[in-house]
Amino acid sequence: MNSLSAIDDITAEYNIIVNMDLEWYDSRLTHPCGKEPVVLTLEPPQYTRIWTPQLGVPDVKEPGSVEFNAQNVVAFLLRTDGYILIRSRLQLTLFCELNFKNYPFDSQICSVSLQSRSSSDDNIVLQWRETHAFRNADRFQMIGYKMVGYNLLNDSVHLVDTFSDFNVSRVQVRLNLKREWTHFLMDVYLPSALFVSMSWLSFWLEISAAPARVTLGNTAMLTLVTNSMTTREKLPKVSYIHALDVWTAFCTCFVFASLIEFAVVSYIYHSSRNRRHHRKQSQQSLTSMTTLSSSSTSSMTSISKYLDVQEPDNNKIVVPKYIAGDCNRKFSRESGDSFRNHYRHQYHCFKSIFYIRNPQSLANSIDRKCRFLFPLCFLLFNIIYWLIV
Repeated sequence: MNSLSAIDDITAEYNIIVNMDLEWYDSRLTHPCGKEPVVLTLEPPQYTRIWTPQLGVPDVKEPGSVEFNAQNVVAFLLRTDGYILIRSRLQLTLFCELNFKNYPFDSQICSVSLQSRSSSDDNIVLQWRETHAFRNADRFQMIGYKMVGYNLLNDSVHLVDTFSDFNVSRVQVRLNLKREWTHFLMDVYLPSALFVSMSWLSFWLEISAAPARVTLGNTAMLTLVTNSMTTREKLPKVSYIHALDVWTAFCTCFVFASLIEFAVVSYIYHSSRNRRHHRKQSQQSLTSMTTLSSSSTSSMTSISKYLDVQEPDNNKIVVPKYIAGDCNRKFSRESGDSFRNHYRHQYHCFKSIFYIRNPQSLANSIDRKCRFLFPLCFLLFNIIYWLIV
């Protein structure tokens, strides 16, 4: 085998250039002349004067490309004991059944078969030579794949035509090819990992810098989607998920999760301002209600005091006024307590023990934790991914 071109992943085609030696004995050409047979080296076109088997390659794209002719026959030897050797140089375009489940770390098995086209295995039997049956040329070239081994098979296949069906002899070589995936590290894996890492920079920006954080996340998301679409264009539309799809999907999920995290912390960060706005509106409505009836002034004042909440401070605990009191107070029916008021009082005391933070501190705390949580999860995913593939 002289060369094997890269397999076209979309059409599943590849080109191969081989030198094929076809040997057989024909008793009709036996001419005894001494103890040792005499070897005659004839001109290649002279092969048309003898009988030659009709052979074919089943997976070839162009039928008839293995026919012997003056262009592909390069040597013709004839021995006086009936031995015949025809060497031909063939350039074939073959089909290969591909499986992309582990793409781009996949291994493919492509077969090159040679079988009789018109004679059954009772008349013609094809077999590999016992020694040096298959080998690569000294300057063997291969692009995109690396051949890690091969298997030689001799068998028979059932052939069905219009008039009859019979078994024909076949020889087959199965090439074990492994894709070279080093360039995928530079073209796909490293850029996508960098864009995922770029989305983590938003955790170090202020929550109030919404345009910068959103722009950073959207840029990483659009770049990953574009890179994924470009990679998918180089593959056929298959119904299953391959290894590169898993990597791209998880990278996209990490970037999308950073956007969701910003939406959550932004909502928490501005929640106190929204509450103050609603409280101001409620107090204004209560004030307007006092103008309707002077008799309800005292009741409205008590309600507004009941709803009054301390203004949040950056480092202080936010505790409503109505729950202020002794948290160690026990439940007593004589004091007029109810179960609902008692457990409500204990619940707010329990929250105050664990230092309820104001929304701004809580949002900033989530951002600080995500600075380490996201890289740790991505590192864990990489360990699992590269161990499996």
